[in-house]
Amino acid sequence: AGGGDLARHVAQLGHTLTASQSALDEFNFGVENLAVDMRDGIRLSALIRRLGAAACVRSGGPPGAAASLDLEKELRVPAPSRLQKLHNVKVALSTLVAAGAPPAPMELEARGVVDGDCTVTLNVLWRVVAHF
Repeated sequence: AGGGDLARHVAQLGHTLTASQSALDEFNFGVENLAVDMRDGIRLSALIRRLGAAACVRSGGPPGAAASLDLEKELRVPAPSRLQKLHNVKVALSTLVAAGAPPAPMELEARGVVDGDCTVTLNVLWRVVAHF
């Protein structure tokens, strides 16, 4: 009885086994179709966070600067509704502007990305690439 209960065996050794898992831990960040995969804002936020952290490291910025790009706390995951997708894209775009990218009409860009408009999505991605 309880032979396969790992938590019980670890507890006998005087340790507590804890685990936490968020929806982002199981999220597939791969992109197969820009018009569809970028619509929820999660992949866009992850791209901005990773490129921003790499830029902080390259520039020799303070160690806490990369931590300020921790967007996962602000994202709504999963994002099944249009309102949640708009929120996620706006979080990503405002982080991009806060990182020093030139501002653009955020509401129009957010709606275009969520609607799957390839031109708007590519424009946003080029802004990210050009900034970092």
